[in-house]
Amino acid sequence: MSAPSFPQFERIFEQEQTEPFLRRVERTCQQLQEVAAKGSALEKERAAAALAAYRQGLALTKELGELRVKLGATSAEAGR
Repeated sequence: MSAPSFPQFERIFEQEQTEPFLRRVERTCQQLQEVAAKGSALEKERAAAALAAYRQGLALTKELGELRVKLGATSAEAGR
């Protein structure tokens, strides 16, 4: 049985896709920080929750990118 493939998800981690994705996330986080600073109590709470989710997503993105590099290096070494 072969491993499942997720081409759309994997495409995010291609170099030409990662940078624009991270820039969009950064802009969104800046907007959420503004809402967290200036919004109503409910808006502040929702913005803080969204920021926490984005931070977790960024951490996972970084981890997946590092794994991809590591696996690529391992595959390259195996092919020698």
